[in-house]
Amino acid sequence: MQVAHQARHPGFPGIHQMGRRSSSAVGGATRNSFTSGPAKDPFPHGMIQYEGSDASLPRYIRQYQVHGAMNHGNYVEPQSGLLREVMDAHGGFAAWHAAEAVRAVMSTGGLLFVMRTTRDAFHRTEVVVRLRSPRAVLKEFPRAGLTAFFEPTRTWIEDRHGGVLAERLNPRASFRGFRQQLHWDHLDSMYFAGYAVWNYLTAPYLLCRDDVTVEEGAYFRHKGETWRGLTAAFPHALPTHNAKQVFCFDQRAYLRRHDYHAEVIGRYAAAAHFCDGHQTFGKAVFPTRRRVLPRTARGGTLPFPTLVWIHIHEARLVDSES
Repeated sequence: MQVAHQARHPGFPGIHQMGRRSSSAVGGATRNSFTSGPAKDPFPHGMIQYEGSDASLPRYIRQYQVHGAMNHGNYVEPQSGLLREVMDAHGGFAAWHAAEAVRAVMSTGGLLFVMRTTRDAFHRTEVVVRLRSPRAVLKEFPRAGLTAFFEPTRTWIEDRHGGVLAERLNPRASFRGFRQQLHWDHLDSMYFAGYAVWNYLTAPYLLCRDDVTVEEGAYFRHKGETWRGLTAAFPHALPTHNAKQVFCFDQRAYLRRHDYHAEVIGRYAAAAHFCDGHQTFGKAVFPTRRRVLPRTARGGTLPFPTLVWIHIHEARLVDSES
């Protein structure tokens, strides 16, 4: 590693930058071309039900212009460097690359679900995410008998017979409205939860996409430990919290902290997302406890409130979504 200086990481105070690995080690900053319980209400509000033509829909659920298609990514195995250590620690690139999806059972809570949503927390909810394209399926959500779906250009909810009860096209655009700053309906919740759990459950394999730029050099000090970091720059079309994020790993190369701005909540929504309780499920390792805290302008964290907490009861790489 070529260490030229130690400075605060641009855009992430509290995380430091120690210089970058030379291109002979990890391919420089190239795009990973490495060379070395739902509520029981009948949803009289919040959930949007409709029949008939598009003109009959509320303004905020009409069809927005859709940009781009499904982002099916190409994934490149890292040959050396921190990302190689990280993939090895989480089960190995080969195991993740051979699978098609992650199936997990999760519970969630925190201030976000109280302040913005119609109590759309998970209660031992089954979640299935595809590994190489952004898609999530939430079973028995937002209530028993329903299934919610996330894709970048569409979120929708089906009944047990496959009938579409509600949908929203280009769902991220709807977060620009004033209503979403005050209250999220079930489709808003599904968009946020869908892209978030897709990111969380597919990491660190997500960082091996050839359209994600990854740089070494960041680090974070935590209770006497130094956690090494990867700064990831995501393409605009990929659904995620924001374009540039930092992932920090402990001495075992386990993911321990993830810093980002949750832009759909607001540009002020700087978060430090802590992970622990790593367990091996089948061929892969997943953190089973996650806690999201507010991140201060100087890079520290506030001890409360807990914005989101996640408990993963089980998770496994699987061969298909079904």
